[in-house]
Amino acid sequence: DAGTIVRDQMVEFAFKISHKVDLRGWTLPRNYKHSLTVPDAKEWAAARAKEFKNFEDHEVWEECIRPDGNVRILPIAEVYDIKFDADGKPTKRKYRICGKGFRQIKGIDYHNCYAPVIHADVLRMCLCIAVELGLGCVQFDFSAAFLHATNDVEMYVECPPGYKPKLKGDVVLRLDKVIYGMKQSAHRFYKLISGDFIKLGFKQSRSSPCLFIKFYGEENRVALLVLHVDDGGYFAKDNQVIEKDLTLLRRKFKLDHEP
Repeated sequence: DAGTIVRDQMVEFAFKISHKVDLRGWTLPRNYKHSLTVPDAKEWAAARAKEFKNFEDHEVWEECIRPDGNVRILPIAEVYDIKFDADGKPTKRKYRICGKGFRQIKGIDYHNCYAPVIHADVLRMCLCIAVELGLGCVQFDFSAAFLHATNDVEMYVECPPGYKPKLKGDVVLRLDKVIYGMKQSAHRFYKLISGDFIKLGFKQSRSSPCLFIKFYGEENRVALLVLHVDDGGYFAKDNQVIEKDLTLLRRKFKLDHEP
C-alpha cells in the first residue's frame, strides 16, 4: 500500500545518508563502488574480504540459481564503519553485510522477532550481590553472534556487491543462518545461546529471562550470568569456574572478553 511504499522510501533514504558522514577527517564509503575510489580503498577491500570469509566459515548461505515463480529475494545493505583509538587514529575498518529487514513480511519471511534483554534493575542487583559476596566478574561479547543461529524459514538474499559467486548464471544466496538486519536474528540467537547456558548447568530466571543462575561446589556457591543481545557478564567467586565455562563456550563461539 501507499504507507508501505513511503516507509520503504524513507528507510532507503536513511541508509543512503548514513554513509555520508565524515569521521575525524575520514569519509565512510557510501557503497561498494564508492569504496573502490576512496584513498583507503585497499583497507576497505580487506575488510570486505574478511566479512565474506566470516560468512563462509560460518556456512551462512548457499549459492543457488534464482528460483522460478513468486519467490521473495531480500535485498542486501552494506554498512561501513571505522573504529578509532583514544588518539583519534583509525584502528579498524568494519564492513558488515545486513539484510533489509524492513522489507520482510511476517508469516512469510519470519515468525517471531522477540528477544529479551537484561533489565537495568536486574543488572544492578547482580552487581550488588557481587560486591556483597566478593564475586569476580568477566565481561564478554560474542563475535559475529547472529551468524551462529540457524534460520527457521526458507529465505533468499541478493548477492552483496563485490561478491564473486562460484556458480554461473543468475545467482542468489539461500540463507541457512540469520544475518544482521533481519527481524528474527536477535530472537534466533537468544534461543541458541540460552540453550547453551542451560547446558552449562545454569537455570533461567522466570522473572528475568536474561538472568541465569547456578550453584556449584561443596559450599554451594552461586554463579550469575547475564545476557544483553550479544554481550554477557559472568559473576562467580572462583575464576577457574568462570574460565572453565567460557572455554566450553569458545568451542562453539568466538568470544572477546576482559576481566
